[in-house]
Amino acid sequence: MRSRWSAICSRSNSPRRRRDDGSRGWRVARLPPGVDARVRGRDRPRMGARTRDSLYGSSRRDPGLAHQASHPPRRHRRAGGGSAAMRIEIFIDEESVPRQTLEPPATLELDTEGLADGPHRLRVHAIEDSGTVGVEEIPFTVRNGPGIAVVGLSDGDTVRGRIPLLINAFASRPGDAFEPQRAETPAPIPTWAWVLFLVVVAWGMWYVATELRAYQAAATAPAASQAASAPGAPGTASQPSWAVLGEQVYGNKCAACHQLTGQGLPGVFPPLKGSAVVTAPDPTEHIRTVLRGLSGKTIGGVTYGSAMPAFADQLTNDEVAAVLSHERTSWGNQAPPVKPEDVIARRQ
Repeated sequence: MRSRWSAICSRSNSPRRRRDDGSRGWRVARLPPGVDARVRGRDRPRMGARTRDSLYGSSRRDPGLAHQASHPPRRHRRAGGGSAAMRIEIFIDEESVPRQTLEPPATLELDTEGLADGPHRLRVHAIEDSGTVGVEEIPFTVRNGPGIAVVGLSDGDTVRGRIPLLINAFASRPGDAFEPQRAETPAPIPTWAWVLFLVVVAWGMWYVATELRAYQAAATAPAASQAASAPGAPGTASQPSWAVLGEQVYGNKCAACHQLTGQGLPGVFPPLKGSAVVTAPDPTEHIRTVLRGLSGKTIGGVTYGSAMPAFADQLTNDEVAAVLSHERTSWGNQAPPVKPEDVIARRQ
C-alpha cells in the first residue's frame, strides 16, 4: 500500500528544469492519496482532469451562482517565482456544494434572510490549481426572526412536576437590537426587591412608633406638671408616680444636653452617669445646680464652657424633686432620692 503522500523525484540537468532559485537539483511533486503515479525516465507525473475532479470536486462553476466569471482563473505569482491559478469557494455550515466560487480578491454580500435563527458557520476554501486547499471558518449567529422572552425557566434549572411558563414574542424591525425585554413581558418581582421593600416598611414603622411616643410624652408633660403642683400629698392616685414624672421632666428639659443615656457630650455638656455631684448622699449641690444654673465648671479635669440654664422659674418643687430622683437612680447611679421638702429648703 502506498503512503499518504507519494514523492516523485527526477534529476533535472537541462536549463528549463532548473529550480526556482536557478540551481540544478531534485524536484519534488506531492500527490494526494489514491493517485497512482508511475515514473518513466524524466517524465513528471501529471494528474488528469477526471482524477483531479474526483479528489477535489469539480472546478466547473455552477451556472446558478450569483457570481460568474467568463474569463480563465486568475494566476497569482508565487513568492519564489512562477504563478498558480486560485479560486475561492464559499460554504455555509455543512454544505458540500459551494454557494459561490470567486476569484481573489473578491467582494460579496452574505444574505442571511434564508438562514434559520441560531448559530452558523461560514467556511471559505482557497484552492490552488495544484490541489492545495486552505480553509477558514468563522462562526456567527443569525437573529432575523421575532424576539422571544420566556419567564419561569432559566438555563440549568432543575425542575419537577408541572411548571407554569410565560412566553412572549415581538416582531423584529431592521436595525433593532435583539432585546425581548422590549415586549414588556410581565416578570416576577425579584427577591431582592421584596427584601428591600420589607426593610423600608419595617424602618418606617419603627420611626413612626418612636416619634409617636416622644410626641405623646411631650403632650402629657404639662398635664403631669399641673397635677404635681396641685394641692395634695405626693403619691396620691391623682398624680403620676415619681419615676414617671421624673422621666418625663428629664426628657423635656434635660435630655437635649445630657442625652437620654446620661453620657452628655464630651467637652460640651458634663455626664450625669457616675457624676460625683449627682451621686452624693447630700443633694444640696445637685438641687442648687438645677435651680440656679451653672457655667464654666471643671468636672473630672474637663472644663465645660456651655452654660446650664436655671430652672427655678420653670419647674415646681415636685418636678425638681422628681427629675433629681430620676437622675440619682438611673444609669447605674445609686443615690438617695430627693423629696419636695428638700427642694423647698434650698429655694430660700
